[in-house]
Amino acid sequence: MVEGEYLLANLYQELAMEQKEAKNMDAAAPLFTEALARFSSILSTWPDSKFGARAQYHKALCLEMLGDYNRASEEYVKMTYLFPESPLVGDASIRLATYYYTQEKRYDIAGRIYSSFQRRFPTHEKADRALFMSAQCHMKGAERLMDEYRKAGSKGVNPAALVKEEYLSAVEALNTLTEKYRETASAGLRAQALYWAGDASLRAQVYDQAYLYLKRTVFEYPETEWARRARGLLLQEAKTFEGLE
Repeated sequence: MVEGEYLLANLYQELAMEQKEAKNMDAAAPLFTEALARFSSILSTWPDSKFGARAQYHKALCLEMLGDYNRASEEYVKMTYLFPESPLVGDASIRLATYYYTQEKRYDIAGRIYSSFQRRFPTHEKADRALFMSAQCHMKGAERLMDEYRKAGSKGVNPAALVKEEYLSAVEALNTLTEKYRETASAGLRAQALYWAGDASLRAQVYDQAYLYLKRTVFEYPETEWARRARGLLLQEAKTFEGLE
């Protein structure tokens, strides 16, 4: 009985996703709603079944697809403590972090979730990308601190130390990505990580470190867009890097 209900719920969700990908949300919405109702029914009627974790995850996903991000985030959080051993916890964590990053602009929370995900699931296929996103969160956090300071004018407290700390935390995450996932991360992601490690180091005024990362981007991935950007930044900051050859 529960298996049939799960398969039917999953079918509704698949049909809804097809409509959504075709940019037909008028047709997708009722299908997502039907799938959501059926996943919810599974959780209330058969809470201890082997389909519980999958139903919980897909319930949250349906809510996300319907644009109800607040409820979706609550259901993803619920997933992590109701079914902590499920392999879907990793996917739920990523989607939760992405919600805070894209919808709430809470880079501090998103960064912690991405970082925690990588530590908990170091061999997950998205672990390297999670590290990259945690670094992006730190860089966004630094930019936000500076924006708030500029808006406050002379009345604000100069956050220079906190800004530098955020940039260096970004560098640490990016360095872990390039070293720990040297053999598994895509060349494009590693090139991008090296470039941003150089950029963040430059913003933190750690010039020797910035120079090294930018040079590595050029030497290790010379044909990439990130190498082109690195060459441009090295040229732009030539005076800053004098004596570091």
